[in-house]
Amino acid sequence: AAIDPAAAARMTALAAARGLLLVENFTFLQHSQHAALRDVVASGAIGTPRLFTADFGIPLRDRTTIRHRPELGGGARLDTGCYPIRAAQLYLSDPVVAGATLTFDEDAGVDVAGTALLADGTGLAAQCSFGFVHSYRNVCAVWGSEGRASLGWAFTPPPTTRPVLRIERQD
Repeated sequence: AAIDPAAAARMTALAAARGLLLVENFTFLQHSQHAALRDVVASGAIGTPRLFTADFGIPLRDRTTIRHRPELGGGARLDTGCYPIRAAQLYLSDPVVAGATLTFDEDAGVDVAGTALLADGTGLAAQCSFGFVHSYRNVCAVWGSEGRASLGWAFTPPPTTRPVLRIERQD
């Protein structure tokens, strides 16, 4: 919602002064496919969750868009990276960053790719990848002790797409 702490502070102060609620709009959180994935995990269908993975990459060749303007908050981390990280928070309790990478394009002045490894201290981890220098990818999965459940089109499903939740188990 903001490109730096000062901007976030201004936004929250303005919202408070006007009696408004300020929230970041991650529409995918309200999509029924994520509720279905959470239900599958909670049901034990894949056993004990061990790893959450999510990838969101969009190939950007045009460097004239807002995504390549650092002064406007451009960069992959704020554009595509926030989606896998936010999705990981659905499954990990109070995750912390255990490792991360960020690829920076000096000519554009913005980051163009990255990864994050999160852990929550309960044995559950998350691997999140994102970027502008990849082929298109938009997926997430939970890998458990007895199987794996995954979603395609995890973050930006087109209105005409029928979501598919895939469950894989031994045999």
